[in-house]
Amino acid sequence: MNKKYFYKQIFIFCLVFFLLGIKAFAIDSDDYLFSDDSFSDEGFFSDAEFFSDEDLFSDDIFSSETLVETPVTKIDASLSSLIFETGSVRFGGSLSAGLHMESIWIDPFSSDCDFLYGTEMGAIKLGGLENTGINPTLDLDLFFDSRPSSNTRLYGKFNVMYPFNKNYPNIFVDMALFPPPEAYVLTEIIVPNFSVFELFTDFNYDDKIYFRFGKHTVKWGVAYFFSPADIINLAAIDPEDPEKQREGPISLRVHFPIEGTQTNLWFYILPDEKTMLVKDSSFAFKAEFLVATSELGFGAWYRYNSPPHLMGTFTGSLAGTVALFAETVFAWGNEDAWQNDRAFTEMKPVVDATLGASYYWEAAKINLAGQYLFGFDFSNLDTKNYTGAHKAALSLSRSEFIIKKMSLSAFALMDILEHTGTASLNLGVNFFDGFSLSTGPSLSIMSIGAEKKMNASFSLSLRFGGGRF
Repeated sequence: MNKKYFYKQIFIFCLVFFLLGIKAFAIDSDDYLFSDDSFSDEGFFSDAEFFSDEDLFSDDIFSSETLVETPVTKIDASLSSLIFETGSVRFGGSLSAGLHMESIWIDPFSSDCDFLYGTEMGAIKLGGLENTGINPTLDLDLFFDSRPSSNTRLYGKFNVMYPFNKNYPNIFVDMALFPPPEAYVLTEIIVPNFSVFELFTDFNYDDKIYFRFGKHTVKWGVAYFFSPADIINLAAIDPEDPEKQREGPISLRVHFPIEGTQTNLWFYILPDEKTMLVKDSSFAFKAEFLVATSELGFGAWYRYNSPPHLMGTFTGSLAGTVALFAETVFAWGNEDAWQNDRAFTEMKPVVDATLGASYYWEAAKINLAGQYLFGFDFSNLDTKNYTGAHKAALSLSRSEFIIKKMSLSAFALMDILEHTGTASLNLGVNFFDGFSLSTGPSLSIMSIGAEKKMNASFSLSLRFGGGRF
């Protein structure tokens, strides 16, 4: 695909998106921030808002989701007992049920692509309306939240997902068989699709130092679509689902709020779950404090035979209306340099930084968020034409689009230098309590060798019933 063809397709897509956007802006309304709870696993159908690990003993007191930071009041044992009665145990969960259907067209503008039968790939055809896929969704989250004493908390969250069993190949050797090629027998191991998402205990010393030990999500970053400062969690942010709670490791967290100030200190010890060796454990430190209505954070992460990291975060607002956030991470050397025992003095710094903003237009019920990510490995300075990584993400959403129970959202993710990325448009309709749908097209451009290939898709998601209990 040449550049003129590439830019032509991008122009057509942007024009369609712009025309739809004009129609959206023409509808006046004054509702609260757009939120399509019908399609969010972390919205109405989640226990996260009330019973997650981010509540009473959370490090979320400086949440980046608010424009103006307010003074933090330390919750003492007496206040805790008012919210959660000592000796009480709470059980609950959520069920998400639905169907997701999607049709894909590979290189849709080529002569080899047929709308009904897809694209010829050798002797087979892939994609097309005939090969529309359908995936059931039936996910169950269960949790318990216990307060055995006024300063102790026990919390667990467990996931059961469809398909309820996972099949893994297993190869074993039968030494009685000969020759060796016949000794390898392929079988399957069936494992229930069940996971422990969080399991931890909170306790404190004299209401001055707060501890948490177990498996839990760690909130280090403040950015929305990308978070280079979040170097502890087991999974990175999914830019297409940035609000989804991510899985964290087993760790010991020590929280020390400095009395009489808005400064908080955090210490982490993270044992390696693979080697189980002390030398492979990770150690992290972070300090957070307020400057006027903005929050600054500084931290460090260390693990033996891995690049040490320094990080900084910022959250604030512009004129009290536009939320701003930024992160930067500095590492000495990359993973390859450390694993290959390169001399410390021969290593080069690796820098990642991101800057973003979000704005909510209350009168029109429009929410806009954008973010830019930059990454540069100075080890590659001798590589021809190396300019680092440059990515950007943008989302636009509006509630009560045309009618009250309809919403419209758009999302775009792009690698600026590679000229690759994805864009999607989504229409949501909540017909009645218990039945809603989300549908729309998406377009992606990827690099395959020296060529650019375009894929298109159209999806329809239906949600049935479900809820929190």
